[in-house]
Amino acid sequence: EQAQVNRDYIMKNPFKSKINNGIYNLVEMVLEILQCLQRLKLLIILLVNQVKL
Repeated sequence: EQAQVNRDYIMKNPFKSKINNGIYNLVEMVLEILQCLQRLKLLIILLVNQVKL
C-alpha cells in the first residue's frame, strides 16, 4: 500500500524524487568517506607507532 503511494508520488513529482535521490546518494557518499577516514586514521596511528619503535 505504502509502496503504491510512493510510486504514484514519484510519477507525479519526478523532479522532487530526483532531488531526494541526489540527497540520499550524497548522504551515502559522505558516510563512505567517513568510513574511509576512520580506516586512514587507524593506519596512520599504526604507522606512527611503528616509527616510535
